[in-house]
Amino acid sequence: MRHPEWMVINESLKPVLVDANNLITRAIMASALDDLKAGGLWTGGVYGTLGSLKSFLSLPLVNAAGVYAFFDHGVPSDRLDHIPEYKAERKEKRKLLTDEDKERAFAQLHTARKMLELLGVVCLAYQDREADDCIAAAVRLFARRGDTPIVVSGDRDMWQTVRMGARVWFLNGKHWVDAENFEEYVGIGPEHYVLYRALVGDPSDSIKGADGCGPKRAVQVIEEHAGVLNSDAPLKQLDALVSFLARKTKPRKYEANIVADAERLGHVVRGIDMDDSFGGTKGLKKRLAEKPTVDRMGFLRFCKGLAFKSVLGSPDMYLRPFERAAQRRDQ
Repeated sequence: MRHPEWMVINESLKPVLVDANNLITRAIMASALDDLKAGGLWTGGVYGTLGSLKSFLSLPLVNAAGVYAFFDHGVPSDRLDHIPEYKAERKEKRKLLTDEDKERAFAQLHTARKMLELLGVVCLAYQDREADDCIAAAVRLFARRGDTPIVVSGDRDMWQTVRMGARVWFLNGKHWVDAENFEEYVGIGPEHYVLYRALVGDPSDSIKGADGCGPKRAVQVIEEHAGVLNSDAPLKQLDALVSFLARKTKPRKYEANIVADAERLGHVVRGIDMDDSFGGTKGLKKRLAEKPTVDRMGFLRFCKGLAFKSVLGSPDMYLRPFERAAQRRDQ
């Protein structure tokens, strides 16, 4: 059953883990035309980030107990070893922007981080790790202590955190993705999602799937062979699937493609699986225990400097959701 956007099942307090690069970049691109027309300092992405997070934290029953924003700081070397072409096309697309426009637009990432810190958000980034890897590690840490963390992202890669114990607020559709409704959105359960993503591929990340194996066929092949996919490890699932398909006397064409491309698909699974892509979590655990407070006056000075008149006109409307989240962290 699909949950309305205002509803969560569990009313207990929940840590909120934000895919900051995804959220801020979305806001930057959504406001780029207006900023370009206005000239001067680009601020639409910062304001959009504030409005989006404020709206989410204000949803009834979200009950955020602390907000943690994770930023990209490189790509794990293992991921690039397994998928050398990873995100290569994104670099080509960025060449369509002038250097000046890129600098002005994406300077907002740094500005937005300053704003989040003033709002009591714990901001984290780790060298040679993407935000996705850090969030997945944080999900596992919170889940081990019995919490149900909320992941905020418009990236479907983050849906694999559902099998780790998270619920995802999907920014693209403004809806929840969780263990209860996962199959409604994907067609298979979260335990097979990494295998599904490998078979389908991800053009936005320059990852090629199995030839002839789109979303419907990936769901079909996983459903038909669910009996042999009895491991929790995605790589073992792929090995079991390939072994079974290789024994078929008359495999379908896309099934034969999976077998023929098994080695490369294995590298894709290793590259996209975030189950252990972060490494040691001792330092992360310490950061997640921090309890910063909202700097109300600093935030208002920040908004004055960027001429956010709507915020200055009703500051409590923007501040209260973050102040409640910071206060609940002590409960």
